[in-house]
Amino acid sequence: MTEITSLKTYASVIQSPTPVVVMFSSDACGDCFYADQFMHHIETLFNTYAFYRVKRETLPTLALDLKIYGVPSFLIYQSGTCLNRYVDKHRKSFEDVLSFIDQNLTRSVK
Repeated sequence: MTEITSLKTYASVIQSPTPVVVMFSSDACGDCFYADQFMHHIETLFNTYAFYRVKRETLPTLALDLKIYGVPSFLIYQSGTCLNRYVDKHRKSFEDVLSFIDQNLTRSVK
């Protein structure tokens, strides 16, 4: 997962004509650490898509502007448009994240 560290990079990434998944997280978030344990597997299942991480403490104004109050949270973008959001304050399991991405993208690996 590639980390986004600037607003300029974020603005460029979300313009992709192919859907991209952006995960918002925090270094101080235990649930984010939990999600990190399975995200590589999810990236493998959807390996034709790019996955990015934004740390809330690196770009706090972006997180506020997007109303990202709970982490980890996931947004899917294509051509500058947010296609769907999975944003809440609850812990997200492998099954939760997989189901969200499955509903929005086509798996590369069955």
